[in-house]
Amino acid sequence: MTYNSVRSLQAIKTQARRELEAERAAMEQMKLNEQQEVTGPREVHMDSAPMLAVQGVYFHCPLIGPEVASYEEIKKQIRDFLYSQMEEDRAISSCIIIHTCNKNKEKINTCIETLCKYIENIVSNPTEEKFRKIRISNRAYQERIHPMEGTKEFLEAAGFTVQELPFNDTTDKFWSNGCGAKVRFPDGLILQGTFGVNEKFEEVVKFVRENLVNDWRPFFLNLSGGGKVTEEEQTLVELRLVPAVVFNFEWDFEVQDPNLDDNVFLRPETLSLLQEKA
Repeated sequence: MTYNSVRSLQAIKTQARRELEAERAAMEQMKLNEQQEVTGPREVHMDSAPMLAVQGVYFHCPLIGPEVASYEEIKKQIRDFLYSQMEEDRAISSCIIIHTCNKNKEKINTCIETLCKYIENIVSNPTEEKFRKIRISNRAYQERIHPMEGTKEFLEAAGFTVQELPFNDTTDKFWSNGCGAKVRFPDGLILQGTFGVNEKFEEVVKFVRENLVNDWRPFFLNLSGGGKVTEEEQTLVELRLVPAVVFNFEWDFEVQDPNLDDNVFLRPETLSLLQEKA
């Protein structure tokens, strides 16, 4: 074998070795690429990031459905849902609105404490008319109650209505709860009761009847300014009898009975209670 032949053989072996090493390196790189695609992310260089179909943080509430929405949208949906429940239960819905739809926790607590105090005063002092009125221009009301969402609905659920009432030498707007009804009998005695403004006039009639000796006997309740009230199915506020009214009692003389004394009105136990309070 000549020198040139030996050199040519070595050159061929060297070239073959290089090609085998290159092929082996290529195979290893392919295996590595396949592993990266299966087990983890791979780096991709792009000129710009693709636009996502949805961006941001989203919420959902099981009470209003499976849909997801942004924070502001879900808040509005919850608010709308709570107001839609007003007709079903105004008291509970308004309480949840006060807790849910207002932001400042300290102001919410102050608002709730003040509303509870309003109700506690009425329950503890049912005959005190001053506790059944809340002056809307009052500073405490304006700071603690008026700015808070849901308080108007709560007061309405508690039987309050807005009334223009005398105040000092003029008038002012009040939340008024209850109607003080006085019934003056021909003998000078006065029977007094307190009713919710949304109660029907028939409740006043029932109250008077329960205290009569002859509770079966028909009678009229006449306004002190004149006129009989006969609309028993209407509420006291609809009849404009809020916040207080005085009736004059009168027997219905179309019903006559020679055995009845027209000058006897109230039960003995009712008379005893009236004398104790006198």
